[in-house]
Amino acid sequence: MLGRLFGKADPLKLGIQALIRDAEDRMTNRYDLPSISALDAGATILDSTPETQILYARAAAKYLGDTGTDYQSEIVSKLFRQLLAKRLPFSEGDFLYILNQAKKKKIWGFPVRSLISAIKKSSIDPMSDNSLVRALQEYHSKLDSPGLVYEERRIRASIASLYSKIVDAGFAPGDSFGIHANRVLSDLSEKDQKVWYQLIALCRSASGARPSKKLQDEMTRIVSILSNHSFESTLIKIMSFPLDSASEDNKNILKGLLWSIGKTSNEKLLMELGRLVEREYRNGRAALANAGLFSMKNANSMSGLSQLSMLRQRMRNKTALTLIQKYLFEAADELDLSVADIEDISVPGFQLEREKREWLFDEIRCILRIESSSRSRIEWHNTNGKQFKSVPSSMKKHHIEELKNVKSMEKDLSATLLAQRTRIERFYTDGRTLSYSTFRKRFLDHGLLAYFAKRLIWKFQEVDRESLGLWSENGFKDVSGASLDWIGSDTSVTLWHPANSSSHEVLAWRDALEASGIVQPFKQAHREIYLLTDAERETDIYSNRMAAHILKQHQFARLVKSRGWEYSLKGGFDGGNPTASLDLAAAGLRAELWIEAPYDEDSVSPAGISLYIITDQVRFNRGLEPVCLNEIPPVFFSEVMRDVDLFVGVSSVGNDPNWQDAGPENHRDYWFNYAFGDLNAIARTRRAMLEKILPGMQIAHQCSIEEQFLIVEGKLRTYKIHIGSTNILMEPNNQYLCIVPARSPDASLKSVYLPFEGDTGLSVLLSKAMLLARDEKIKDRSILSQIQRNV
Repeated sequence: MLGRLFGKADPLKLGIQALIRDAEDRMTNRYDLPSISALDAGATILDSTPETQILYARAAAKYLGDTGTDYQSEIVSKLFRQLLAKRLPFSEGDFLYILNQAKKKKIWGFPVRSLISAIKKSSIDPMSDNSLVRALQEYHSKLDSPGLVYEERRIRASIASLYSKIVDAGFAPGDSFGIHANRVLSDLSEKDQKVWYQLIALCRSASGARPSKKLQDEMTRIVSILSNHSFESTLIKIMSFPLDSASEDNKNILKGLLWSIGKTSNEKLLMELGRLVEREYRNGRAALANAGLFSMKNANSMSGLSQLSMLRQRMRNKTALTLIQKYLFEAADELDLSVADIEDISVPGFQLEREKREWLFDEIRCILRIESSSRSRIEWHNTNGKQFKSVPSSMKKHHIEELKNVKSMEKDLSATLLAQRTRIERFYTDGRTLSYSTFRKRFLDHGLLAYFAKRLIWKFQEVDRESLGLWSENGFKDVSGASLDWIGSDTSVTLWHPANSSSHEVLAWRDALEASGIVQPFKQAHREIYLLTDAERETDIYSNRMAAHILKQHQFARLVKSRGWEYSLKGGFDGGNPTASLDLAAAGLRAELWIEAPYDEDSVSPAGISLYIITDQVRFNRGLEPVCLNEIPPVFFSEVMRDVDLFVGVSSVGNDPNWQDAGPENHRDYWFNYAFGDLNAIARTRRAMLEKILPGMQIAHQCSIEEQFLIVEGKLRTYKIHIGSTNILMEPNNQYLCIVPARSPDASLKSVYLPFEGDTGLSVLLSKAMLLARDEKIKDRSILSQIQRNV
């Protein structure tokens, strides 16, 4: 073999031949490779002149390029690596020769990273336009496919970190994300482009869950060459593009760019980062999402913590929630605050004043205002105050960037509102108490949180007195309208729960809200209260109140996670007692809803997941020990039972209007009993609201309430709408009528006043009632055919 490679009398051949022979004499097995310097031939090579050692390096490269992979090539590879590590005076031609040998072999058959390291240590100018640079560029481009093995990715990153010019296209252009990102970079000045290319080259070497200090310091150095505005605005444009098509190489670059963000309070950048994190977790891509969370924490600003707090309310991914919690606790320790304090003070205010923000673009006035606790809207007016029905054409022509920013802010404001509604409602189980001075600063005087604080009822307490109060223009007033002028800066403030008041007081507050036309962001005065029953006192440590309901498991899983519970999908392969659980840290308790996942062929997904589950006991534990129900604080017991009732009310198969025809036969009896049976607590609250609002509706003369039904007299038939499930029976023979609710709310319901948000079932009920009251105008054939059948 050596003769064919070098010629019979070649001294390099003889030296390598002697090296292999010496090694074979020392080896006890093929894996026991001796040190090169311990071999006589090896010592001779290593002690020769630098020029001779370079010749041996070239010879070793040729050997490795032309032979297979065996123990002899491993000996030669060991010599080659040792020679390249010695900082010998290799020329460009030497490196080019060795690289051409490397191209002959698969990536794992040649020590390419040793070659790259040697080039990096040499005196060759990495920015010169020479043959070696072009050869490396070609080699680099061949290593760009989604299926790269780990070693290929490492070599590609090594080349990129050495030659920023090699990647002067920036991102890999083989996918739509890379094309978009490169277009963004092409709009920069030539000077800024060069800096970005250096940064991208460095980012290609990003690996692991977080950057090393050395890598982060180098990133910070490069980013500092750019202005903060230039770097952040460019990154926002890059991040906003979907990553579904992005190659692994481009995702790795973006991960490095996220790490390079550093300390920032740029709300727009951090909100875009929050959207990216949410998308990536939703699509099952944790690496980029985790990098985003790290950057939020590392931003070292309230804006970064605000995004972590928002994601904590909105995320369902258990891994993500664990990491978010970790970062929030770390920040709390650093700032000597509680996580709850951080979540209060990190909420962005969006520069809102009186629940709106205004801009003037030429003669167009733009108003961004809060519409509800989960939605904001944009209005456009001319200088005379007339409102446009849509975005004015002048904005689309002359203020493209400003229009984009306003729309982005509207989206962010809506997302923040929803997250804060969820967080504030959890005050009931978080046990939050604030001093009035803190409450005023963080809530009443806050551009966004004031929307919630001024629509909810609060309990104010001092040593010698206490009262409930609702905000008015002149401060807080009690239910009778008397001013609470005794409130001081140290007065304690908690969110009022109706379980702590008499029914008389609760009804008085409901009347006061309705008289003033206030819409609460969630049910408070009208909140369902769950008190301990005699049956629960008898069972002592568990409640069967919510047992034996058949729920759609996937819908149940999404809902429980949105309410802060922990749960994972169950299948027939799961043993023991599967549960959904809620941590009640403020009370030192953990609530559990036990469930059963029946396993039969008709009720299992292709992945083996049960489509339906059956509810069982509700329990409370302290540690591993069960706690008697009469020892549970009333508010905590009520809130847990309300959550479980909500889970049943939303995800029960009894709510599915198609179930009678499409559901498994073995659950049909349960469906009918739930769909038209007794009302639960949530439905009873709905019934009480119906009694109040029906008289003011146009269809009032056609409607009446009988037990669990809203009766609607149409011209074609009489209808019985179940107040809980909203399913419908038709007189005279109780024939079932299937109407699938529309996804969007009925526009005609905007004029109907409801004192709280969040009961979509009530909206569906009223929509169906208004449709059926005018049944002669129904044009939907699927509905008409049912109504006209058997008439």
